[in-house]
Amino acid sequence: MKGQRLFVRAMDASDFGTLEALHSASEEPIEEDVRAANGLVGRLAGSSVAYLTWRRDRDAMTISRIFVPPDLRRLGIGRMLLAEAATIAADAGATELRVEQDCKLARYFERRGFVSAEGSLIKATR
Repeated sequence: MKGQRLFVRAMDASDFGTLEALHSASEEPIEEDVRAANGLVGRLAGSSVAYLTWRRDRDAMTISRIFVPPDLRRLGIGRMLLAEAATIAADAGATELRVEQDCKLARYFERRGFVSAEGSLIKATR
């Protein structure tokens, strides 16, 4: 996969089966709410390899899930999904991205510039 370009696009209902297969391969269960979520799918070589889901809350976009299979982690895929989510949030008028502070990936988000405030991890969209 090295040297290939990641393409990011909006998630749609037809993605659920592929995303479910990603989870089975990694032995991590998929959350059922992914089926109805707003989000992005990352694709390499024509295959879906990662995703990010969110919900919109007043002035913020709250990230509910980011998933990159273990064998593709540390390649910048999650960072690219976050960057695209920040652009979409800003274009939609959201002033910040939020993540629940007690999520398993809190340290990951902190390394990407999210700071603790109001019981969440927050990062300005611009």
